[in-house]
Amino acid sequence: PGLGTTFRVLLPVGRLDKPEPEDQADGELAATAGISGRTILAVDDEEIVLSLMTRVLESAGAIVLTADNGQSAVERFRDNEDDIDCVVLDLTMPEMDGEETYRELRRIRDDVRVVISSGYAEEEVTRRFEGHNVGEFISKPFRPNELLNAVTRVCRRTEPPPAGR
Repeated sequence: PGLGTTFRVLLPVGRLDKPEPEDQADGELAATAGISGRTILAVDDEEIVLSLMTRVLESAGAIVLTADNGQSAVERFRDNEDDIDCVVLDLTMPEMDGEETYRELRRIRDDVRVVISSGYAEEEVTRRFEGHNVGEFISKPFRPNELLNAVTRVCRRTEPPPAGR
């Protein structure tokens, strides 16, 4: 008695969503033509998530740039700031977390449009970004149509890309 190890495990809050029928999700994907030709910077340190985001966004006609950490995202954004229409930004990353990355992106271009993706509850993320102009929030794990719908809504708030892009 009194000996042993104590572990503390913190898990993000899950959602109790009703699963969507496959054909309904596909129908929603077709409604996202608003991102065709847009340039999206996808940022996530998890390779499988970054790969999924890239495939989903490219399937909707977007041009996708990727970064696997915050510092890399800031560099990619700085090099392409005039072309990037939206950033999909993971909140929890090594080296530079999503909050710091967001602040750096805003220093480069104040009107940057961002979709925050996180396993944390939306209330926690909203509190952390209170007073900032974050476009959308999607909770991990997200379905492809949730990503596309969030990016589409954010892109619709910006001017269309110049002709020839």
